[in-house]
Amino acid sequence: MLEVLPLDFVRAARAKGVPENAIIWRHTLRTALAPMITLLGILFPALLGGSVFIERVFQWPGMGLLAVNAIASRDYDLVTATVIVGSVMVIIGNLLADLLHTAMDPRVRS
Repeated sequence: MLEVLPLDFVRAARAKGVPENAIIWRHTLRTALAPMITLLGILFPALLGGSVFIERVFQWPGMGLLAVNAIASRDYDLVTATVIVGSVMVIIGNLLADLLHTAMDPRVRS
């Protein structure tokens, strides 16, 4: 937020007499959320990687433990399926990040 506040479009909105509340919520916050949206899109597929450790430590049945057991028993079909699920999660995360960027950042729309 601190990097976006001194930008030209915020100063122009203040010069037009837009209320400070509207400047913060409409203009500044929407532009400042772009890095956070990107980070969330990247971290979405990391849920599967993190689940491997959590499920292995606590012995919870789940996708991560299934992948570890498939690797240990050399079940190539199941390993391929978990890699495909991870790939789909990467695609969905990137798609959601792109759609949120388009909705939130006015510079991306044009």
